[in-house]
Amino acid sequence: MRLVGTLDPLRESDRPRDNFERQANELALAGQAYTSVQRVDDQWYYRRSIPLSNFRAECALCHANFPACPTSDWVGALMLRVPIRE
Repeated sequence: MRLVGTLDPLRESDRPRDNFERQANELALAGQAYTSVQRVDDQWYYRRSIPLSNFRAECALCHANFPACPTSDWVGALMLRVPIRE
């Protein structure tokens, strides 16, 4: 699992890395989850994204671009990638 966003993430590694993560993040910013089964380097994976909102005031401690008070703004996604065994 990893957190992904494009709204000034803490590290460059928090940005989307591939087409699934780019599409999932785009949908997450609209509050929509995304699921897919994909083959990556001869391995099948179940992939899912879960949209994240700025629902905690603590988010603003590290993300100066977030409002200090909790909001329902969508800010990124939690990415899950699970290998599928054949």
